[in-house]
Amino acid sequence: MQCNIWGQCGITPEFCTVTPSSTGAPGTTGCVSNCGSGISAVIKSPDPPAQFVKVGYYEAFNPDRPCLTMTADQIPTGYSHVHFSFAGIGSDLAVKLAPGSTTTQFLLFIKQSGYKKILAFGGWSFSTNTDSTPIFRASYTDADRLKFAQNIATVVNGFGLDGVDFDWEYPGAPDQAGAGPSDGANYLSFLKSVRQLLPNKSISIAAPASYYYLRGFPIAAMAPLLDYIVFMTYDLHGQWDFGKTTAQSGCPAGNCLRSHVNLTETIDTLAMITKAGVPSNKIAVGLASYGRSFRMADPSCTGPMCRYTSRGADPGVCTGTSGYIAQAELEATQPAGTTMAWRDAASLTDIMTYGNGSWVAYLNEQNKATRIQLFKQLRFGGSAEWAIDLASFVPQPASSSSVNTSARTSTTSASTSTTSASTSTTSVPTSATSTAKATSTFKA
Repeated sequence: MQCNIWGQCGITPEFCTVTPSSTGAPGTTGCVSNCGSGISAVIKSPDPPAQFVKVGYYEAFNPDRPCLTMTADQIPTGYSHVHFSFAGIGSDLAVKLAPGSTTTQFLLFIKQSGYKKILAFGGWSFSTNTDSTPIFRASYTDADRLKFAQNIATVVNGFGLDGVDFDWEYPGAPDQAGAGPSDGANYLSFLKSVRQLLPNKSISIAAPASYYYLRGFPIAAMAPLLDYIVFMTYDLHGQWDFGKTTAQSGCPAGNCLRSHVNLTETIDTLAMITKAGVPSNKIAVGLASYGRSFRMADPSCTGPMCRYTSRGADPGVCTGTSGYIAQAELEATQPAGTTMAWRDAASLTDIMTYGNGSWVAYLNEQNKATRIQLFKQLRFGGSAEWAIDLASFVPQPASSSSVNTSARTSTTSASTSTTSASTSTTSVPTSATSTAKATSTFKA
């Protein structure tokens, strides 16, 4: 983050550019602290990472969609780490898996090979829902962090997983109920506990590409404890910008058509986190396999100063959410009413207009590959994709399988049992083949 002489701080050029005084007097009228923007402002690690990781998040709930589904045994090759998203946390701090698709896919996931299998916790919904937010925050406090860490270690070791990932959105966030100034310190202490219990496993966190939220993380102190940090360089813009005076540079109403994966803005955020003390070779830079969409105020006006309306864009057939549409829906099905598709050179983003005046910004596979090459040149630690199952359609499996059947009907299956891992009758399996003993609630 850079600050100007008035004490205002940000990561865009208006804050980061040193501007000599027009009178020749000492001082500047621009940046006075941590100055510089663009690629030259990114602090590169002295050495590249030992391994450039390719992380992919897998949405375990995706089989609940009407289409664009992918079972865990259909995850494509090419990933070094796959994050199974998400495990939950019970009020007793036990690790929990939601019954149905999440549990079914977990039983498939633990049997897979070819990549490191990572269990992810958190996400936006779990971090912000009124029923789960208090649990998440409690799990990191002095009173409960060791108990929660022990429950995690039990699951990771019992199922032969390769590590864990935490996605708390966000510690200390001033706009979230229950947030407090001690959140960041508690999070750091929790990570220390997990590292002590899992010294040889992969541990990572997801961090926001936003100064407003990143400031709650003691991120430089966290970095040495982690194998990598997933830096969420997506969702830089969305329908939520509407009406916000500071959300978009040069657009005080926050209602301009802006790419949520704008490369210029992405580079500015990468400069921010490296200036904050995180080595570039510890950062897995985020890539989105979905677009953020808007309803154009004028369908003939598609540039970054053109406006969108408060009414949301046309949803995808499979994802069914206005303002959010999968890459696969955009590319494989060509949404109804598609009129134009092009690469915007300024933001290095793929743009499409479709439906009834909808506009969307996303990354196609070629664009992702181009960015990965740039990240390698800047000695970043890897890339991290949200989400694997949004990128392309895969053949649909048979309507029933042995795993699906056992997970949904067996009295000892993961979707029905709530016996803790500490009991002698339904302990955590010691190998991935012991699925008959898998439980949906685990505690030390």
